Amino acid sequence: MTGEAPGEAPGEVMAARALCKTFGATQALLDVSLGLVPGAVHALAGANGSGKSTLIKIMSGVFGPDSGQLLVDGVPQEWSSPMDSRAAGVGVVHQEAPLVDTLKVADCVALLGGFEGVPALGLSHRALVRRAQRLLDEHEVPVDARTTCAELGPADRAMVSLAVATGQGSRILILDEVTASLRQDDAEQVLGLVRRLADRGTAVLMVTHRIGEITQYADRLTVLASGRTQYDGPSADVTAARIVEYMLPEQRLATEQVVRADEKPAHREEAAVSGPNLMEIRGLTGNRLNPLDLDIRAGEIVGVTGLPDSGVDELPYLLAGGVPPHSGSVQVRGFEPARTWTASTARRQGVALLPRDRLSHGGVAVLSIADNIALPSLRRFWHRRAALREAIGRVVRELDVRPRNPSASLGSLSGGNQQKVLLGKWLSTDPKVLVLDEPTNGVDPGARLLMFEAVRRRVDRGMGAVLFSSEFEQLTAHCDRMVVLRPGAAAEEIPVPDNPVKLARIVASPQEDGPR
Repeated sequence: MTGEAPGEAPGEVMAARALCKTFGATQALLDVSLGLVPGAVHALAGANGSGKSTLIKIMSGVFGPDSGQLLVDGVPQEWSSPMDSRAAGVGVVHQEAPLVDTLKVADCVALLGGFEGVPALGLSHRALVRRAQRLLDEHEVPVDARTTCAELGPADRAMVSLAVATGQGSRILILDEVTASLRQDDAEQVLGLVRRLADRGTAVLMVTHRIGEITQYADRLTVLASGRTQYDGPSADVTAARIVEYMLPEQRLATEQVVRADEKPAHREEAAVSGPNLMEIRGLTGNRLNPLDLDIRAGEIVGVTGLPDSGVDELPYLLAGGVPPHSGSVQVRGFEPARTWTASTARRQGVALLPRDRLSHGGVAVLSIADNIALPSLRRFWHRRAALREAIGRVVRELDVRPRNPSASLGSLSGGNQQKVLLGKWLSTDPKVLVLDEPTNGVDPGARLLMFEAVRRRVDRGMGAVLFSSEFEQLTAHCDRMVVLRPGAAAEEIPVPDNPVKLARIVASPQEDGPR
C-alpha cells in the first residue's frame, strides 16, 4: 500500500482497522484500513468490484467483517444492523434519494427521521413544515418544504437527503455515489453542500468514480483494487494519472490510455467521414423540447447537451419512442414515417436506447447476464442456441464483464459491470442508431474506455450514435458533431470544441451572442 501507515490517527471519529471479508471463494476485502476525521471529506475510489460497496456496508452496519475492527471514537463496535450504526451517529445517503414523490418535502423529512415528532404524536402539520424548512435553511438547501417531492430536480433531491441525514444527528456521513447520476452542474451544487457540511465538523466518506471530484473536493483519499488498499493518504499528494494507476493496477490497458479515456483520440479528426442519413428528425417537440430538426448519419457519434429545461433530458426517450412527441416526426432509413412513434416501432426499425437508469429501465436485476443480453434478440436467435451462446460470450469478452459467468444475476454485479452488460445487449442487436443517455454514470475509467471503444467500432462499421452526456470532457473526446439545446431557443449545431472548457462556455452562453 502507498500513502500513510494506518496507525491510530489523532481526532479520528471513525476508523476501520485491517478489515477482511469473504463471500464464498471471493475475497471482497483484505486488510483494509482507513480513518475519518471531523471536518474532512475522505474520498473512496476504486474500479467496479474493488470492494467499495462491501466496505461501506460494514461501516454502516449492514453486515460485519470476518476479522478486523471498526471503531467509533476509539471504541470497538459490533453492529448487528444499520440501526446500530445510526445510533452511533452514522448517516448513509445513497445514489437514489429515498423520497416519496407523492408526499411534501416536510412529510418526507419527518418520515425519514429528519427530526422527532409527527402529527399523530402531537406535532401539528404547520409546526412540522416550519421545522422542516428550518432544517433546509440551516443547510442552505433552496427548497420550499411545502413542495411535493415529485417537483424536485435531481440536485434538490440529493441535497434534501443530505439535510435529512444530518438532521438525524449524524456526525459521520457515508455518501454512496450520490453524484453518479447527476449532471455536472447538479453535482457541483450537491458537492458544495458536502463541503459546507464538512466545514461545520461532519466527517464525510464520499464514494465516487469521478476523478475530478476527488481532486477538487476531497481532503483525503483511499483507493481500493481487488479488495486491497492501494493508496491511503492526502488527496493532494496524488495526480489524476496516479489515482487511475491505483484503481487499475492489473488492468491490461496502458494507464496513459485509460487516463485519457475522456480526451479526443488522436485518430479521430474533426472532419470524420460519415455516410448516409440513418435517422431524420423533423420538427420534433416535447414537454420542454423546442422544435428540433436533426440528421443522424452512419459512421458518426453526435453529442447532445444543454441546460436544464432545454429538453435535453427527454430527447433520448423521444428518439427511442419511450415518450410520445407533441409534434414532429422521426424517420429511420428504409422505413416510411410512422403514424405513431412508439418504443416498439423504434426498436423494430433499428433504434436502441441505453437509458441512464440502468435497472429501472435498462435491465432485469433478477435475470442472469445471459438472459438480459438475450432478451431483445430472442426472435433473431430462435432455435439457434449455439449462435446465441456465442453472442453472449462475445459481449462478456469484448466488454470484460466480471464475473465471466453468464449465469450470474445482473443484480449481483457492480454498477459498472451492469452497464457493460446492458451496452453489450443492445450492441448485439446490430442497431442502426444507438441512443446513449449518460452511459457512464457510476462507471470507472477503465470500463468507460472499453465501452466507448466498443461503440466506436460499431460506428466505424456504419452505425450511428447519439450521446447525451453532462460530462463535457466525454463529449469533446468522443463526438464527431455537437448539438446544444437551450430553453426557449432553437437547437444549435456546432463543431466539436477542442477542449471541454470551450464547450462549457458555449452551453452557458446565449445563442445570440454571436461568433465565439
